[in-house]
Amino acid sequence: WALVIMLASFLAVNVYAYRKQRFIDYGLIAVNCVFFLFSMQMARATLFFPLIWLFSMEYVGEKTDGDKFGRNIAPMAAAAALLISGVCLWNTVTMNTYDSWFGSNIDRFVPVNEASYVRDHDLMPPLFNDYLSGGYILWALYPEYKAFIDPRHRPYEKTGVWDDYIGLRMHPEPENLRRFTEKYPFRTGLIHHVKYGDLVGLFLSSPDWRLLYIGPVAAVFVSASDYGSVSGVSAEDIGVERFADMDNPSILMSLFRIYALINLDDARQIMHIYRSNVSRSYTLRDTDLSMMSGL
Repeated sequence: WALVIMLASFLAVNVYAYRKQRFIDYGLIAVNCVFFLFSMQMARATLFFPLIWLFSMEYVGEKTDGDKFGRNIAPMAAAAALLISGVCLWNTVTMNTYDSWFGSNIDRFVPVNEASYVRDHDLMPPLFNDYLSGGYILWALYPEYKAFIDPRHRPYEKTGVWDDYIGLRMHPEPENLRRFTEKYPFRTGLIHHVKYGDLVGLFLSSPDWRLLYIGPVAAVFVSASDYGSVSGVSAEDIGVERFADMDNPSILMSLFRIYALINLDDARQIMHIYRSNVSRSYTLRDTDLSMMSGL
């Protein structure tokens, strides 16, 4: 709605400019419309449209009313800045689930611990990974492990990998997984369970894969044929006790869903951790707890 208001206000200023000064800049209007459409389609494009809108408004206003425009718009701009700042602050307090400042807590949204587990236990490549985890895997595990896919996206369209991956994502079914692993003979899997819980559930249900490790972000699997040869495997690697201090609601909800497929008692323990650790100011707290209590 904020983007729509911005575009509407820009068009309104242009209509005013044309009626008063017969001034119109078709190129500027086109640029704003194009970046508005980009912003509506792709979240990262919203970084650009507000800046273009801001300078466009100032430019058209000055062409119309000179310095008078700036003086007239200042009170409204100040009010809008306060309103937007208040909304951002409120959402940060009530909806934010990732308290990451200057790179802190990075292991709560990228698979830092999980990638270390793969490397430290010398799990066998090739490695299957999800789309989002691929970027970190490129940085942390290459060249010992090559990422199957990563957020660059375009290179994988040319090879057919993207279509195969999306096919599995859209239809996470046992037969599709079987065909997928026949084409790509992975021996290890690292899957972001917060974002791709359906894929984790698919691997858990498959007789061809064994769960080795559950981290705050991802789950690590190994092929059933390699399971017996993995050294240093411990029951603690999939235990819930490691999450006793976790206060991130998104992570805890994801862990709850995973443990509900493995052991109901462990899932209930995650629910108790959620109730104890997650801030009462979090908007979805009661909804999440209600869902978990219905298990």
